[in-house]
Amino acid sequence: MPEMTEPREIHVVLGGEVTRVKTYGQLVTSIINPSHVVKIQHREKYTDAEGNSMMPDFREEMTVRQMIDIAEFLQARYEVVVPDK
Repeated sequence: MPEMTEPREIHVVLGGEVTRVKTYGQLVTSIINPSHVVKIQHREKYTDAEGNSMMPDFREEMTVRQMIDIAEFLQARYEVVVPDK
């Protein structure tokens, strides 16, 4: 990972209202491979020049238990709502 030349503050909202269920598998995939899906409207703010997520890769540092705990924590914070027509 390239070294940052200046601090970059990124505010990411975790959880909240969504129109689709965030499955356990989707959350785990996002943790393991943060560049897998970055919404079009967030690409400029949350990706580098190559289109990779700004989220660091923690695969080598995290245990399976830690990944499970994070996925469970996040899943409990999403609320599925019906979008307005």
